[in-house]
Amino acid sequence: MTEKKKAPTKDEVFGILEKKCKVSREWFDKECDEALEFVKARFPDDHELRALKSVFESAMALMKSGGTTLYGFVVGYDSLVDTNELILKAARAAKANSEPDAVKEFEETYMCKLEPDGSVTRFRDDGSSYNIKGSRWQRTVYGLCEHPESNKLVPFRLFWGFADPSKGKKPSALFIPIEFRGIPKKDENSGGFNITSVNETDFKATKHELPPFEEAIKKVYALTKLDALKTKEKGTNVVIRGKLYGLRANAMYGDRYTLPVGEDYDPERREIDVQLAKDFDMNQVRGFVEGVPCLIWGNYQPYEDKLTKNKVEKVQASGIYVLEKERIETNTSSNQSTLTKEETSDIETKWAGAE
Repeated sequence: MTEKKKAPTKDEVFGILEKKCKVSREWFDKECDEALEFVKARFPDDHELRALKSVFESAMALMKSGGTTLYGFVVGYDSLVDTNELILKAARAAKANSEPDAVKEFEETYMCKLEPDGSVTRFRDDGSSYNIKGSRWQRTVYGLCEHPESNKLVPFRLFWGFADPSKGKKPSALFIPIEFRGIPKKDENSGGFNITSVNETDFKATKHELPPFEEAIKKVYALTKLDALKTKEKGTNVVIRGKLYGLRANAMYGDRYTLPVGEDYDPERREIDVQLAKDFDMNQVRGFVEGVPCLIWGNYQPYEDKLTKNKVEKVQASGIYVLEKERIETNTSSNQSTLTKEETSDIETKWAGAE
């Protein structure tokens, strides 16, 4: 008679998954607790064994997806866009452009080839190619995460893909410790990662130990002072500090605010135009009212005003964070916000690498 094999213990299963799939104890214990609740409600016996088997299979499936679990913070996100249509639209414009370098500039910008028939070919890392066609919906998410090898905090951009716009999600929370999965690729320019999403990509709160958010961002981002913004090249990613006023709501292109270069706000003088992503949720920005000091993450996109022909300094914002050490007092009778600087945030004065 064959002796029945002894079931593996919880610690034995964790040891295997830690080695094979690089899972954390926190993740493992959480998954075990949830799986145990599930099987207790559906099966009469062998609850712990069934739960361990479920967690083991989940971990192996995650490993096969090719993704890595990362820990960090989300600071913002862009609008959900059809990236294929953006590329094809730029290709049509380049083909119609009479400038001799228009096609070359398009190909270098989008890292693809514009064919004589107007189709666009893109190349994979392994050398294979494909034609861009149909729709490809994507949201770019920005933040900082721990490097899997050094645990040093680095910036990231995650390209979150969706089958169609109805399934396009946003990160559920900003500026809190989160965990998520993706395929990281080193970005030589930022020293961080460009991350491709996987089927399991989502942003969930975590108990993984990370430094406080304001401490973390000082280690990763350099602050661009407002009077130095005009020296930046168009398309540069920046982090700026200031007070937002004069909401101009626009559901089609994204709400806009004015950011004064000085302390005084004049509604007739638009000094820096700050435009949010079309579907950015300001309810995620805790403590925001007009006039409160904020950090703004965005892309520098100056443009020429069609009426005045003047250059307008514009930041296409992906994230806004209210500085917690500057207390807000609200005058309810006038519905205006004033600030007391009993505690001035040290982010501006101590920011490493401020320009």
